[in-house]
Amino acid sequence: MKRNENHWKPAVRLSDAVSSGRALLCSAAGPDEPPDAMTIGWGFWGTLWNKSVFLAYIRPSRHTFKNLKTWPFFSVNCFDDPDRKEWFRICGTESFREKDKIKELQIPVERYGQEKIPYIREAPLSLICKIISVQALDPGAVPEDVESHFYKGHDYHHLFWGEVIGLIDCHSGGNPV
Repeated sequence: MKRNENHWKPAVRLSDAVSSGRALLCSAAGPDEPPDAMTIGWGFWGTLWNKSVFLAYIRPSRHTFKNLKTWPFFSVNCFDDPDRKEWFRICGTESFREKDKIKELQIPVERYGQEKIPYIREAPLSLICKIISVQALDPGAVPEDVESHFYKGHDYHHLFWGEVIGLIDCHSGGNPV
């Protein structure tokens, strides 16, 4: 995505939503496959290789991991307030393998562009991303306190770098920026 002067204004809102558990990563196994949503609490939006990039941390045990390894697109959907607590709770604790969370929670998903990337229509801010790199977290590089708290020797995150190819911001009229 080509950067313009307004490009980074939503970054503070995104950071707040992700760190507060009010962000849902939407993915699918292909353009015509059913979408899934997963609550994310870790992620960064910045610049890599002169591109606007969102860095998502996904464990191999998550259904989303399989989707992202199958089809290289996802969206990060950020909410300004916790009104949808049930969405965040279920999408953070239950798997698409057992239930269709999107259908059960009646989350309004639309598709972006010719790739048909799923995103949540009601999200005030959505980043539309194409994966440009994936890297497994090196267990040997994880600080001991982080290892004992988050990993305990298994299910280390993979880092998915998604180039931001679209931005939908309701604060700018709800249109792609």
